[in-house]
Amino acid sequence: MSVWVKQVYSCLNKDWWTDAVVITTQSNTLHKAHVRYLEGRLIGQAAKAGVVTLANGTSGSSTPLPEAARASMEAFLDYVFAILPAVRIDCFLENTRPSKSATTMVVEQGEAEVLFELKTPKHNIDGRARFENGELVVLAGSRGRRAWEGTATHSYADLFADLVKAGVLVEAGDMRVFSQDYAFKSASAAGAVLNGRATNGQEAWKVAGKGTSYRQWEADRLRSGTAE
Repeated sequence: MSVWVKQVYSCLNKDWWTDAVVITTQSNTLHKAHVRYLEGRLIGQAAKAGVVTLANGTSGSSTPLPEAARASMEAFLDYVFAILPAVRIDCFLENTRPSKSATTMVVEQGEAEVLFELKTPKHNIDGRARFENGELVVLAGSRGRRAWEGTATHSYADLFADLVKAGVLVEAGDMRVFSQDYAFKSASAAGAVLNGRATNGQEAWKVAGKGTSYRQWEADRLRSGTAE
């Protein structure tokens, strides 16, 4: 185990590290081949999720393992992917969503899915989104600012930059458009990315065709008992 501790310390003792997550097992049964397999799968999942930019050149290809060992590592990964979001490590979660046609936008209970819109005519901003499983999914084709105009140190500035790097936000003339549906944890995060500045998404997003704010819609939903 001391060898692994030294290797971890060597990796972390770099000036370009800001955060680190150390994953281990209670029984300490992971060996070198296991770790290489897990490393490849984690890199591959992070690349697929597109939430963070991978700075190194590691390919993400997994080291071959016997079938039984591979099954054991996949079960271990299922546990890791379930635990990490609970401690706010979301870089392995895929926020992109498959597009839906208007005729298929329904929830499991058969209730018509609610669509929202965010418009800032002064800047030609026009966003549309659907509510899905507690998240606001901004739809492909939604049009927002070309660059972040708000405070550079704001956390949503980093989110905006990450979506540009991931190819979710692509240039379209003097604007940027969503190249695919993308899920946000909050209405304000979705609004900020479209407006290119901090935004009160609870008020900026409106129920399409009605003008009811997201805040009011959510309050009505809670009162009616339809919230998930």
